[in-house]
Amino acid sequence: MQTSLDAFLDGRFELEQPSSGPRAAIDALLLAAIVPCEEGREGRVLDAGCGSAVIALSIATRYPLMHVTGVEREAEIVALARRNIARNKMTGRISIVEADLTRPLGELAEPALQPQGFSHVVANPPFYRADQSRSCKNESKSAAHRLQGGDLARWVRFLTAMAAPKASVSLIHRPESLPELLDLFCGRFGDLKIVPVYSRPHSSAIRVLVQGIKGSRAPVSLLPGVVLRDEDGASSKDVEAILRDGKSLKL
Repeated sequence: MQTSLDAFLDGRFELEQPSSGPRAAIDALLLAAIVPCEEGREGRVLDAGCGSAVIALSIATRYPLMHVTGVEREAEIVALARRNIARNKMTGRISIVEADLTRPLGELAEPALQPQGFSHVVANPPFYRADQSRSCKNESKSAAHRLQGGDLARWVRFLTAMAAPKASVSLIHRPESLPELLDLFCGRFGDLKIVPVYSRPHSSAIRVLVQGIKGSRAPVSLLPGVVLRDEDGASSKDVEAILRDGKSLKL
């Protein structure tokens, strides 16, 4: 596997990632920015489907007292994530579990994956159903972007099981998946906050950020959106603050 070495958060950490496989994108950095960790407070974060660990590293860099556990099923990507953790001297604060989170929970006999053991859970699930996208020659990239039938429900089931009472769940997905996500969250997570993500002003949303609280009965809120680029194509000031300065996006 050919890789590249890239700097994130204005050089606060470096990430080795596949040159042509599942690469870290702005989606992951936006998602990391909304996780509602508190400065100066300890806690445990679960990064489901962590890939090369960009979200885990983003959170650990922002919040020095947080411990992050990543879950990834592709062995080659797991090895890459562990190299990234060591490269950035985060070995004591980020751990990676090799496991397929879509399997039945009873088969995930991993000591690090304690049910109800996390104060925040975060996920960047695959976006496309297998019957909606063409197969990719790169197997790891294909797996990172394609859902099999029922997989989104399995992801939500896993996040629910791992989240402690009143824990937050944060994820990013395509706007057309929002009805399914709301249905899956019903009875599990409340106080849902939905943030559309637009590529440019006056365009249709290309992503939705969704965050909720386990066990809450508070209603859904549709919040102002995030615009990635201005009319001239330059990154917006708010997005630059997230990507370069590590600013959090409080919902």
